[in-house]
Amino acid sequence: MGIDDFNELKLKMDDFQSKIHQFLIKNNQDLATKSETYWNSESEKIKKIEALKDKLRQLEEHQISLEEEFESSQREVSEVNAQSKAFLTKRDKLIGEREFLHKELDKLDILLKEQTKDLEREKQSRLLQSSKDTNEVALFETLLGLHISANAQDAITFHFTSRTVDVSPQLSITLDVSQDTYKITDSNPKLPQIIKNDLLNNLAATDDLRSFLKAARSHLSALTEAT
Repeated sequence: MGIDDFNELKLKMDDFQSKIHQFLIKNNQDLATKSETYWNSESEKIKKIEALKDKLRQLEEHQISLEEEFESSQREVSEVNAQSKAFLTKRDKLIGEREFLHKELDKLDILLKEQTKDLEREKQSRLLQSSKDTNEVALFETLLGLHISANAQDAITFHFTSRTVDVSPQLSITLDVSQDTYKITDSNPKLPQIIKNDLLNNLAATDDLRSFLKAARSHLSALTEAT
């Protein structure tokens, strides 16, 4: 082989080596690019996986929260149902009590009307009796020369005057009506105790005031005439 052939071969070898070098560089660059692309892609995938895991964790937490809310709602529904039943029971009881009270009020209204009528009848009866008593007192005053006064509490004084002769001092007897039994506290002229006892015993036995006054006037007149 000549020198020229050797030089040509060397040039070819250098050119081949240069091509090999360029090929390796290009392959390394492609590999680096692919590797970077791969790792970038893997990083994105990892990020997406982490994001999905976070989302899944959030969903699980939300599910737990919803389950707790559901259980709480179930308890509240049970409580509301129990309260509703209690309310209905109370309402029915109140309705029954109201109906009972209405009936009682109707009965009381009827009773009140009857009592009002009774009171009105009693009032009329008392007015009639009062009129009779007034007429009777007037008759006493006319027949006995009687005048009645009440200067002290629970004490009634009966004053007797003569129809023909002016008696001086005036005849009188005072009757205490504050107790269950009557008591003669004063008289003019003074009555003996035995006569007072007799008058009071007859009054207690008969409850006849007219007879008591007639007897009292008779005794007082007798004492006056005797003096």
